Amino acid sequence: TRVLEQRVNVTSRIPDHLPKVRADHDQMTQVVLNLILNALHAMPNGGTLRLNLDIAGPYARLAIADTGGGIPPEQLAQIFEPFFTTKPTGEGTGLGLSIVKRIVEDHQGSIAVESNPGEGTVFTIMLPIAPGA
Repeated sequence: TRVLEQRVNVTSRIPDHLPKVRADHDQMTQVVLNLILNALHAMPNGGTLRLNLDIAGPYARLAIADTGGGIPPEQLAQIFEPFFTTKPTGEGTGLGLSIVKRIVEDHQGSIAVESNPGEGTVFTIMLPIAPGA
């Protein structure tokens, strides 16, 4: 309902057939949910949330992009640090992205972020494709 209330348009590009990755379902759900909720917080007046999943060499690549306000360059290098938050006091613990990064790296993957103030943010997760998949 939050998506509807905020007038956020959600688009996705997910191929019908993808190889499997070795990942804990609950932990990956936590990762994706955290990134989506952060994107929604970045677009309080509406916008577009894009979810794209594809293959990049030996990796599955998930990109979660928003058209929110973006992250200032001076804060970008800190966003994965524990207790760092761009939210107002009392609205975030600053642990979400550090936990996201730890989970992704525990799965032998990586996470990167690109952001431009006023243009939005893209988080890209790379997870290795399971052998034989």
